Amino acid sequence: MSGLANIGINLLALLSFYFILAKDDVRFFAGGILVLAITVFSNGNGMAVIPVLLFGLLWQRRKKEAVMVALISILLLVGYFYNFH
Repeated sequence: MSGLANIGINLLALLSFYFILAKDDVRFFAGGILVLAITVFSNGNGMAVIPVLLFGLLWQRRKKEAVMVALISILLLVGYFYNFH
């Protein structure tokens, strides 16, 4: 049963890649950040999406967006690990 839990993460990861990397639009970027937050908080494997997004943004030479994703990701990780036992 635990293998089925990862199927939703794959869909959310692909959605965040599409929204953030495929379009250069503020609305798509905001939607991608929302999907990234859902991905990180739904399963610990969602954190693996962050470095791939940063690499993709830097590859596209979108440094401003990469810095924004990095800062938001730090906030997401702090929120995820807050009160973690």
